Amino acid sequence: MSSVVRNHLSLFLQVRKAGHESPPEGYHYWGVEDFLLQHGKQYAPRPKPKAYKYGRRKECFWNAGMLALENSDLTYVEGYAFGYLFPVAHAWLVDKNDQVIEVTWRTRGKFAVEPTDYWGVTFSTKLLEASILLSGYWGVFSDFHFPLLRKPYEPGAAVTYLKTLSLEKNRRERKKKWELTQI
Repeated sequence: MSSVVRNHLSLFLQVRKAGHESPPEGYHYWGVEDFLLQHGKQYAPRPKPKAYKYGRRKECFWNAGMLALENSDLTYVEGYAFGYLFPVAHAWLVDKNDQVIEVTWRTRGKFAVEPTDYWGVTFSTKLLEASILLSGYWGVFSDFHFPLLRKPYEPGAAVTYLKTLSLEKNRRERKKKWELTQI
C-alpha cells in the first residue's frame, strides 16, 4: 500500500541531505525522518475499539503514553500520521495484533479527523519511561537533542543509553546545586 506519510518523510530527508555528505556531527541519523524511514513501518487506520476512551485533544503523546504504561497489552508507537492537510508528528498505540488504537483524534464531532495513514516505530514502555525521565516531556522524539539519533538503534541498548544520559544529567544538576551552596 502506498504511504503518504512515507513519501512526506522521504522528501524531508532529501531536503535535509541536500549539500551534505554525512549526518550532522555526533549523529548516526540525518534526523527523525531518517530514523523513522529506517525503523518504522506503515499502519492502517481503523475505528477505535469501544473498550478505549479518547484522551485529551492535542495530547497524543501523553494519551498514548499513559495508556501504554497502564496496559501491557498495548504498545506505544511514535511517528507521523496523515489526517489533516499534511502529515504531523503523532503518537498512537497498537494492540497484540499490530492494529492501530487511536485515542486522540476523534472521527466525529466538531474537530473530527479521519486518519488515512500512519508511519511509526514501536517503543517499549521502558524506553518511553527513560525518554520521559531524560527530557521531562512525553514522547520519544520530544528531546530537542534527539539522543536516539546519535547511535544505531537497538531497542535494549537504547534504553540503557537513555538511562545513562538521564543519570549524567542528574549528576550535573546536583553538582551545580552543590556548587551554588558553596558560594
